[in-house]
Amino acid sequence: MVDAGQLTEPGTRHSASRIGPALGARALGGSDTIATHLGEVTVGASDESTVSMSQVPRDASSGVADTPSAGRVAILRCGDVYELPLRREAEAFRDEGFEVDVIQLAGDDPPEICDVDGVRVHKLGGRRTRNVSKARYALEYADFVVKAARRLHREHKRRPFDLVQVNTMPDFLYLATLPVRLRGAAVSVFMKEPVPELGFTLFESRWAERLLRLVERSALAYADVAFTVTEDLRQTYGSRGADLDKIHVVLNCPDIRHLEIDVEPRADDDRFVLICHGTVEPRYGHDVILDAIKIVAERVPEVQLRIAGKGEHLDSVERRIEQEGLDTHVVSLGWISMEELVAELRGADAGIVCQLSSPYSNLVHTNKMFEYIMVGIPCISARLDAVASSFDADSLLFFEPDDPQSLAEAIIGLHDDPAMGERAVRRARELYDSGYRWIDQRSVLIEESLSVLGHSSR
Repeated sequence: MVDAGQLTEPGTRHSASRIGPALGARALGGSDTIATHLGEVTVGASDESTVSMSQVPRDASSGVADTPSAGRVAILRCGDVYELPLRREAEAFRDEGFEVDVIQLAGDDPPEICDVDGVRVHKLGGRRTRNVSKARYALEYADFVVKAARRLHREHKRRPFDLVQVNTMPDFLYLATLPVRLRGAAVSVFMKEPVPELGFTLFESRWAERLLRLVERSALAYADVAFTVTEDLRQTYGSRGADLDKIHVVLNCPDIRHLEIDVEPRADDDRFVLICHGTVEPRYGHDVILDAIKIVAERVPEVQLRIAGKGEHLDSVERRIEQEGLDTHVVSLGWISMEELVAELRGADAGIVCQLSSPYSNLVHTNKMFEYIMVGIPCISARLDAVASSFDADSLLFFEPDDPQSLAEAIIGLHDDPAMGERAVRRARELYDSGYRWIDQRSVLIEESLSVLGHSSR
């Protein structure tokens, strides 16, 4: 495993106040990876409250100086957790000297406006719900579009935005930017998911897939610049008629600063420990992992799988653990703090990424794959197209998707040959350092975003 002191990427900027205990309030939210609700200074309590930037504390601890900003950026995200992928992007613009406003849902918290390390987070009333009908999904998304449009418009009148970044899903979230775009703001879209493929994976509806493709094309045509998470997905957009020249790849790797927490690894020398963290939903393959653990336990009785996270499939997973007598080998940790999660990651012998194969999963990377690489543990991963395009068999321990026997063989192989895991960690880190780091992705995000300021196509 890499030492905590080895994690800092060259060229990253951070103050001690932005890492450590402030990150630990909540972790593992509504994405497939580490997400956190950070220590906040509440400066507004109602959904329609107005707070000028002069009211928000901006001192040395925030990392933002009391000097005129380079401009103003808003980021829209229809989620109710200020998750790390969102935070890394907001802080990238903040570090460039922009005033940054993130507009998202409040979830179980009251609507408010908060300062989080120099980023102004607007929490609008509402939350993401799961296990609901397609109509309910659409209505919740539409409700957020309306609320976000109103908040953007009001804030833009107070002080204009130079750029609004729209983080999908849904792809039609770009509609919230119409009022401010007409008043001069540039718009970027960050296409986080292949929504048509995900829609088909979730709902098995070709009609829904066709409709979602139309929305996807309109979003990409509307934006001044666009980003997505893999080259495979970028090429897919191109094959559907999008202008590839304005679509750029920003990989799903986290900002290393957010994992620099001073905690000891959760060590258990008597167990062979595997970790799988993030959202617990059927498409992330937890049932395949449980089936594999039953096979592994016959050969490696000291194996222990630790599952951290929550989601709609968690109850089913926990029932299986109890009913099938797997509690000796499987522990469900539920929702844990950031400190606890980093300790779990550093103490594990390997991390597992087990997305089921689908048109969706073959186009994306998971954040947790990069997190395993960054903390220096072997990553056992399903051999999906986008993953195999970026990482070779010397860097990840691949198994065939949806195949418990293949996963079990990969786990047993690592147990029997720890040196193989050490080689994989070194090779994965070489690839990561060659251009996959957040500092590299950040450069793409900032440079291409800035390229449209002042000459956006509106």
